[in-house]
Amino acid sequence: MSLSQAPTRRAWCCGIVVAALLLSGPLPIPSPAAADGPGRPGVSSETEQSSRRTSGPVVVPDAGFGFADGMSILSLTPSALERQLTAVERAGATWLRVPVNWSQIEQRRGRFQWTVLDRVVRKARRHGLSILANISQAPRWSRALLSEPSAPPQDPSTYARFSATVAKRYRGKIKHWEIWNEPNLNGFFGGVRTHASAPELYTRLLEPAYRAIHRVQKRPVVVAGALAAATSSSSSYSMSAFVRRMYDAGARGSFDALALHPYIGSGTDDTRRRV
Repeated sequence: MSLSQAPTRRAWCCGIVVAALLLSGPLPIPSPAAADGPGRPGVSSETEQSSRRTSGPVVVPDAGFGFADGMSILSLTPSALERQLTAVERAGATWLRVPVNWSQIEQRRGRFQWTVLDRVVRKARRHGLSILANISQAPRWSRALLSEPSAPPQDPSTYARFSATVAKRYRGKIKHWEIWNEPNLNGFFGGVRTHASAPELYTRLLEPAYRAIHRVQKRPVVVAGALAAATSSSSSYSMSAFVRRMYDAGARGSFDALALHPYIGSGTDDTRRRV
């Protein structure tokens, strides 16, 4: 099966966990007619033609590859979710990036709604998929007054407590935890109000979350960054500038892996330079 074009919503586009995971956009689902028609079983003629145009072998990393479908995976009906995950499995993928939407799960402090996330995790595991769980989206009660919906919580310890709660609930089921999403873009980390100090604020979020997850799980993998390919500007930081300031703020020793979102689907020289 071919991979779809990069999604337009940058927050949930493909990401790479360096030396660990390769994630891509949502996978197109072949229709029953395509699956039963001429050509290879389960592969549409359009996909087959696309694969013939591809030169050279596909290189799969030792850790395997997987898919990400952003927040939309949480709104799928059970049957639609099953179709998506079946397609992911048929593609030979072994990973699924699953959003953990804190603002939906803990809309009121101390009261948790796990039904949707439980279903996604349960079905992903039935399809033999390892999960990279991305914890983001602070609920309104945790953010500063008049802050942007994308803003981090006012008190980083609230995020750490929630992260520990999630890690404890899915102990034995999920061990890879990604801390936030693309904090080097101000659209996903509080807007103009927090941009000037975003690397430092992110480090303040990362450090206690790392410790909290490691307290409740044995040998988890806490993934920092999930950084977008960007240049340093009034609304973004380049990957290198953001990581450098993370280290200056004390991030060393507070993550086990670093995630990058290079958006390789665009294939432009500019994108490669940004990464």
